[in-house]
Amino acid sequence: MVSMKGIQPAPGQHRLRTDLRSPEPGTKAVRRCGAASEICGTNRLN
Repeated sequence: MVSMKGIQPAPGQHRLRTDLRSPEPGTKAVRRCGAASEICGTNRLN
């Protein structure tokens, strides 16, 4: 099982989850590994 990290938003709080399963690629899809990622400043969670 390959795992990934994600943020779970909730009213007034955010939680880092490290127990998420990576989805399997579908037909004509690929899995890509990224070293870093960002959220646009206009999409910040309040």
